[in-house]
Amino acid sequence: MSTAGGLKVVFDWAVDGGAWLGPVRDRRSATVGETLLGPLGLLDRLEVELGLGGAHPSPTERTADLANRLRDREGFWARSFEVDPIATTTRLLADRDALVLAGWQGQPSSERLAALWSATHHALPGQPDRVRQVALNLARRRIDVNRVVVLEPLDTLPQLWQRMFGALQRAGVQIIEAPLHDSCASGDLAGSRASGYVPIGDGSLQLVRPYGPLAAAEEVAAALAAALDLRDVVVIGADAVLDAALVRHGLSRLGAELPSPASCALVRLCIESAFHPMSAADLHALLCADPGPVPRRIAWWLVAALRRFPGRDSAAWRAGLTTGLDAIGDDKRQLVTTRIAALLDPIAERTSALTIDQLASRMSVLRAWASSRLATDPTLAGVTALIDRLLAIAIVYGAARFQLRELRRLCDPRASWCGGGSRVIARPRWPGSACPATSASRWRRLA
Repeated sequence: MSTAGGLKVVFDWAVDGGAWLGPVRDRRSATVGETLLGPLGLLDRLEVELGLGGAHPSPTERTADLANRLRDREGFWARSFEVDPIATTTRLLADRDALVLAGWQGQPSSERLAALWSATHHALPGQPDRVRQVALNLARRRIDVNRVVVLEPLDTLPQLWQRMFGALQRAGVQIIEAPLHDSCASGDLAGSRASGYVPIGDGSLQLVRPYGPLAAAEEVAAALAAALDLRDVVVIGADAVLDAALVRHGLSRLGAELPSPASCALVRLCIESAFHPMSAADLHALLCADPGPVPRRIAWWLVAALRRFPGRDSAAWRAGLTTGLDAIGDDKRQLVTTRIAALLDPIAERTSALTIDQLASRMSVLRAWASSRLATDPTLAGVTALIDRLLAIAIVYGAARFQLRELRRLCDPRASWCGGGSRVIARPRWPGSACPATSASRWRRLA
């Protein structure tokens, strides 16, 4: 049961996507006892209230664990699994999660669905499983939530979420549907909602063509800072670049997700360098990385060698490496020589694979270098964390040998793989209804 004076939650599916929404446009200060949450925010809150909080497996961990279980198993996915185990397992989990979110409980409606449930019902829990657990525990424990104002019709939500809101209602929480109305627009802003319109240039819609994302962020932030009133402004698709620009111009942050440090690319580049041949562009990026494991005195000669021949087996490369190492002090030459050999020398053909020991040995050298530079380059903490995660996932994955395409996926720091970045729950697009995150009701003014 909920308490009489509990928290009021304003719920909207689009909040986890980083949008600033209309319901709070007239607020000039913080509100005590009220919070605006998206699906993951509400899920996190209810899990804490019910004692279900804790570390949840990341998408990468779920995929690696299931791929290990499916390695010797037959099914309709077998041929795809032989070619790309990780991508195949990711698709199986995505299909299973989408179906469970829509209310599927393993009913064998077809042979393919029966096989999918048999293969995935023992997978590590994902977000749909968390929603189900919250719904089951709402009848057993007390929560300090009094009202949930839902800014879209409940019947447009996935069935599993509808069940959870029903459980909230039975637990004494007041559920209020308050869908947003379509905004009123005219001129170019209204015409842009339909295809084939011709702009009339009334100023309601502006096209900005900057030189790049940094310039775009500065222009948008400067325009917003110069505006007299921001109450009707909606920012859609904010990122860390725009967030930083807004702060520089004295505006509030949007709370966009921070991307992984650029130094994290060193992990992938050092994996690429283990295979021969290696892309000249990737090799050049590894040599020129700053901070990077190749000292400047050596990198200069090796880059010059790449200009003559795009590879690591040329006479110019060997001569450049020798010349660069000779410029290193006697006290550090042996250490640098070992590190260069461990991170730049290929150990497998591009069509071959690395053993777990070869991968661990290469990553341990990179990790030792990154750890020694943390005091002067704090961004390298992301490199050490990514290496630790990569090796842990590789062990869970359970393969004896790793092909290049598998390692690329396992070390990819993007949100869709490693649990960072976007926090939007996948949601089916129901026939006849608009996706709430992109509905016209989100638009007040495009600045």
